[in-house]
Amino acid sequence: LGAWAPGSTGADFPAGTGLRMEPGSKIALQVHYNTLTAGATPDRTRVQFKVARQVESEAIVVPFTNPNWLRGDAMAIPAGEADVRHAWSFPLSLYVAGLGGEAGPLLLHAAALHLHQLGTRASIRIDRAEDACVLEIPRWDFHWQSIFDLRQPMRIEPGEEVILECHWDNTPENQMVVDGARLPAQDVAWGEGTRDEMCLGILYVTPAE
Repeated sequence: LGAWAPGSTGADFPAGTGLRMEPGSKIALQVHYNTLTAGATPDRTRVQFKVARQVESEAIVVPFTNPNWLRGDAMAIPAGEADVRHAWSFPLSLYVAGLGGEAGPLLLHAAALHLHQLGTRASIRIDRAEDACVLEIPRWDFHWQSIFDLRQPMRIEPGEEVILECHWDNTPENQMVVDGARLPAQDVAWGEGTRDEMCLGILYVTPAE
């Protein structure tokens, strides 16, 4: 149904769209807490939903990454490297069909990216002859994350591939500071911890007319 990351705020879905929730469904909320730099404090988490009986076009949220990156060191980011790049592409329509959506043409309304502290830049593109950038963040900031609405929905034809690309800086100078001391560089791979890394894209799509 949605996600929150540091720096993001609440938002409405694009006009006329929404996500179906079946009556009686249960909603699970997963929260990650950073205990590396903060002690025990009261949990002030709050969640608010806007509900409509119907919408013009039912949407689907497409979180995606290379599934191989989730295992072992397939997304290796060695200590000391200043610009580590990983990229992956996949046919969006087939991916959406695997999530229970339509396999036909799609309208892409919004996109987001997610990396951790070592990220430097990232992008989502459509593999076309002309430049088809969906989202590009040239100066990644972990503390400033958001989902970005496109000015106009982008039509994605069946078989067109989405390209996800991420870059990281794992030099000693780019490490987190904890209690006034910069942590030493270490080999990093995919993981949910604050010192692990991710390369995750998120798309919000509806079937095209």
